[in-house]
Amino acid sequence: MSADTRQERNVAAVHRWIEYYNTDVHRMIDDSYAPDINVVCPGLIDITDRAQFHEIEQSVLDAAPDRRARIENLIAADDHVIVEAVLFGTDTDSGTAWETPWCAILTFHDGAIVTDHTYLDRTRWPWVKDQKLDG
Repeated sequence: MSADTRQERNVAAVHRWIEYYNTDVHRMIDDSYAPDINVVCPGLIDITDRAQFHEIEQSVLDAAPDRRARIENLIAADDHVIVEAVLFGTDTDSGTAWETPWCAILTFHDGAIVTDHTYLDRTRWPWVKDQKLDG
């Protein structure tokens, strides 16, 4: 497969990934990520197991049921896609809207995400700012 075709496939996969994040986070995990994963958000999560990923995402969804993301920019190169995006929702305690920019550096193998290094300003997400979700 040519590099251009691989990049196009990976960009299409990122669009499905964000759609699933917004509509069915468990499908996102199962359909977008390879069985062997490394998902890191420094200071917040470090995941190498899908079951743990499902538990963490469910706890996030329970605390922030309306959280969503939108892509602002994509940069694709070889098997990597850099995603610049905004995460937003409503604080369930105060009803105040919040949003935080974030960036994910995704590495793909055969169309599935194998590494996800995400960086975000957790102080701008009320529930997450005090959490350490990886145990």
